[in-house]
Amino acid sequence: MKLGTLLTIGAVLAFLYGLALVVIPEPFLAFYAVTLPAPVPPLGTVLVYRLFGAALVGFALMNWFARNAPASDARRAIVIANFGADSLGFVLSAWGMLQPAVNALGWTTVVVYLLLASGFGYSLFVAKADL
Repeated sequence: MKLGTLLTIGAVLAFLYGLALVVIPEPFLAFYAVTLPAPVPPLGTVLVYRLFGAALVGFALMNWFARNAPASDARRAIVIANFGADSLGFVLSAWGMLQPAVNALGWTTVVVYLLLASGFGYSLFVAKADL
């Protein structure tokens, strides 16, 4: 897979997850059986989910605008950032599933992070040509 395609896929996924966490954090988290305290969740808890969503939207924008960029030090840095973030996301989401912190849908998160980390790792350590 070309790096531009991987960056596009990463951008779309990050944007969709990020937008959901920013706009509708409680209903989105309910899909994963994550419930916030009722009747009104603490604003700090909702804020943290929204801030995570904002960070995902930031990754989405970065990846989107880098998808057609020529090879450069900046593009390599973007691939390194994606590899690091997705690798850490994989480890943390896998650890969360072993607890279990969320329902079985959480395995999709583990798989998404694994695939993205693998793709960016391949681009960084094996392919190298597009960087």
